[in-house]
Amino acid sequence: MEYMTTRLNPIKTYPTYQFRADAVTSAVGTERTFVICVLETLKWLRSRLKSFDSLPEDIIAPEPEDHMSYDISQLHSFSFSMGLTVDVTYIPKEGVWSFHLSEPDMGANIGTPNERRAVQGRIFETDISFRKRKDGVSAGFRTLCSEPADSDAPCEVFRPTVVKAIMENPDTGFEINGMRIDGTPLVVSGKSSVERMAAFSGSEKDSLPVVLIAETGFEENVPKLDNIRIPDVTGFNVRSGFSSGAGNSFSIDFSNSGIESIDLGGNDKKPKKKTAPAPDIPPAAPERKKLPDLDYKRLASSVKGFALVCFAEEPAFRLIKNKLGCDVSGGDVLIFNSTGEPEKYSVKDSLSDMDGFYKQIKSIIKQLTKRRSYSYGDIVFNTDARLLDLSGKQSENLSLGEQLELSRLENAELKKQVREYSQQNTDMQNISGELRAVQKKLRSAEDRAEALDILVRNKTEELETKDKLLKKTAALASFYAKQAAAAASFPTHPDEICGWIDETFPDTIAVSPSARASMRKYDGTLEPGILCDGIVYLDAYARYLMGKITADELSLYAQLNSWEAGSCGKEALRVRRDDYLYSYNGKKYLMDMHIKHGVNPRMLIRVYFCWDGELGKIIIGHMPDHLATVRQNT
Repeated sequence: MEYMTTRLNPIKTYPTYQFRADAVTSAVGTERTFVICVLETLKWLRSRLKSFDSLPEDIIAPEPEDHMSYDISQLHSFSFSMGLTVDVTYIPKEGVWSFHLSEPDMGANIGTPNERRAVQGRIFETDISFRKRKDGVSAGFRTLCSEPADSDAPCEVFRPTVVKAIMENPDTGFEINGMRIDGTPLVVSGKSSVERMAAFSGSEKDSLPVVLIAETGFEENVPKLDNIRIPDVTGFNVRSGFSSGAGNSFSIDFSNSGIESIDLGGNDKKPKKKTAPAPDIPPAAPERKKLPDLDYKRLASSVKGFALVCFAEEPAFRLIKNKLGCDVSGGDVLIFNSTGEPEKYSVKDSLSDMDGFYKQIKSIIKQLTKRRSYSYGDIVFNTDARLLDLSGKQSENLSLGEQLELSRLENAELKKQVREYSQQNTDMQNISGELRAVQKKLRSAEDRAEALDILVRNKTEELETKDKLLKKTAALASFYAKQAAAAASFPTHPDEICGWIDETFPDTIAVSPSARASMRKYDGTLEPGILCDGIVYLDAYARYLMGKITADELSLYAQLNSWEAGSCGKEALRVRRDDYLYSYNGKKYLMDMHIKHGVNPRMLIRVYFCWDGELGKIIIGHMPDHLATVRQNT
């Protein structure tokens, strides 16, 4: 005969919330602190049962603030069941008060948008235990979830409200390794605070996770286009069409760069008014914007009892690396939850949605104690407390009947403990199988992630290369457009050039009387546009000597006509020294530098100059023809 039965499912049990700390006893002493912890737990239980018409007499007790009216001798063991089961074991000799609550899943947030229906077969168990010693009071809390092994319904992590209540009680509170656990973040700014954080995160006694939030700092300097350092030019062909009779033109061929060429033409009309460009002032560094930090104070308050939140200021980053061996950058969120590398997240990846990032980190933190091993030290829960109680009573002078009853009870508790350990073993076997399957999936996912990572890196490098080229191209286009616009206003007659220099470059170039005379007397063929381009180069050279532009930027000014500031030659300056001496403002200068263009004696251009560091100017002594050399006179 085939039976029609209800199928029974294996059960899995796992911890969701876990916390252990020492109660602060400095305000009222050890015994009163112990009583306050018990009264807070009974108050929490009464609030859970407030919908019942009557409450068991065992849980009727004063409010925690009235603890002085409650004598420790009134504590006792008890148990009751009223839709939920409560077991309390009190062992005066051991200073142990252990509380156990078992209740079916009733769902969560019923009647709200975040409603979760109850999971059939799911049971929640809450264990709370306090242990009084001569030097203090220890406290332990945990919640366990038991449910069908095939259940995949999510299980929330509930922190019993009593944990928060004891933390906020003015007469006590919690501390771990001497550090107060009250929702206040630890600010890590120097060596001592780094040492405190390291000692806490490396503790084997207590396993409260540590969350380190690094100061975000400032955004990167993003220079404007005009302030971009202009690199070497490649792929550009610049053509000039300067002439003394047909006006000036300036054409830039960007055919190799994907940018349309620029052609700015001039005319033979003399400008009505020449406007000198503004002096070249080194660009001020862009103001750096302070990036927002994750709201670590709000987070620390919200997750007290789940993790210790630390906020690292920028000067402590190096100290943290030296002490903990992990790199810390601005905006990092590091979660230390077990041995090995901490989990790392970054505020900078979520600047557009800081509230969403905050909620994400908060959710991650609240899951940290779920399904993990945890050290409770001398704290004993439920079955272990009952066995400890029975073991103590065995040593008392009892009748045979009483001893038999104790043995029966102890046997029952041991059997219960065997069932619990057997369930844990089953859970471990199930988890082991799941772990192998997940590890297999993880290896496959890691292979895919590695391939995608390589692809992303390649694409990122490609985009960065294109971005750099675009910025370089944009900067060059801007530079050449400005140069072309300036070239359009160059003088078209040699007699105008000295006046144009005075008006355009008063801060960088000075023309000596001799240079003005040589320009008037010159009877050769001269292309004013080329000479003016050379003067523009000298202005750039002066700014280069003053540290206002770089060598790369100077090279751009030289490209059109291959300008180069070179020495006149030691031999020429020795043999023909008098020919290279010129006066300016009553002072003699040796023109030891020159720029040159062309070799035809009737069409060449030479500008002889020197640098006066005190004036911060180039002094032009002679132009536009050749001075005497060792081999020939002018």
